[in-house]
Amino acid sequence: LPTYSENFGLVILEALSNFLPVATTNNTPWDEIIKYKCGSYFELNLNKLSNNIKNIINLNDIELDQLSYNSRNLAENYSIEKIVHLNNNFYLNSNFET
Repeated sequence: LPTYSENFGLVILEALSNFLPVATTNNTPWDEIIKYKCGSYFELNLNKLSNNIKNIINLNDIELDQLSYNSRNLAENYSIEKIVHLNNNFYLNSNFET
């Protein structure tokens, strides 16, 4: 997802959920891609975009399998179950005054 600005980039989450490594620019909030080693996260310019896509295309089967596995692991952080649990804990642990 090469972009000048993106608030979340649902298409990134959809790709990760389907075991697909992603290449996106640092104008998205997806810097976790580096931590989870499931694609590339780079400054937006044509050369970097091209190089990052080539790097993913040229991976051997073992490297691609690892990126795919890592992709799904990152996506699981955004499962509905996990989000509901986090929201629930937030409200249960908040001290709202009425």
